[in-house]
Amino acid sequence: MNGNNNCPANCDTVQIIEPKDDLLVDTGGTSSDMDERGSLELTPGQTQAVVTFQVPKINAEYNFEYLYIDAMGDPGFNFPGAIQIIPTVKSREGFGVVFAGTPIAEGYVLHWRATIVRTSSIIQVDAPENLYLQMPRTNTMAINFANPRSNLNYGFSELRVENLTQLPDVQAIIRVQVYAKTLTGFFVAVNPTPRSDFYFLKVRTP
Repeated sequence: MNGNNNCPANCDTVQIIEPKDDLLVDTGGTSSDMDERGSLELTPGQTQAVVTFQVPKINAEYNFEYLYIDAMGDPGFNFPGAIQIIPTVKSREGFGVVFAGTPIAEGYVLHWRATIVRTSSIIQVDAPENLYLQMPRTNTMAINFANPRSNLNYGFSELRVENLTQLPDVQAIIRVQVYAKTLTGFFVAVNPTPRSDFYFLKVRTP
């Protein structure tokens, strides 16, 4: 492994020194374009926030693996209420969000993880998939793999629905069922239909 310690502790990097034919490396980025995560303490009444990356990205085409607020540090155990997060600005240097609802005490923390979009043109058949997809407000959903499968006997180590924004009493328990498979993706039936845009499907293979 590379002994360079200049990378921030919350960035994920891997460098292969000895090339191997059976290991494929993404070719679309540079050493400065990497996934990054962090947290930001909020103040009571705060209605917006700006996050600056420690490492600027090549472009603004990154995704949020997660973006949520918790109140685990609230010493008064105040009920957090429904604080919805709406991204408004994305740039190479960071992003901005506004809140529908505000922190009511100290101890509220915004957590985030930004993942770059891999642009490699190398096809890796049966490569593991790790997807986090916003669900449409329909009763079916089509999921496309980044890399194709060699056959239709693939399974899932994770296939679940998440809503990390709304309170439990306004959420619906949504079930998904795979009803068709192809070598490039699959289809799920959704019941009931998502009632908001805060439902996401987590998919992991194999």
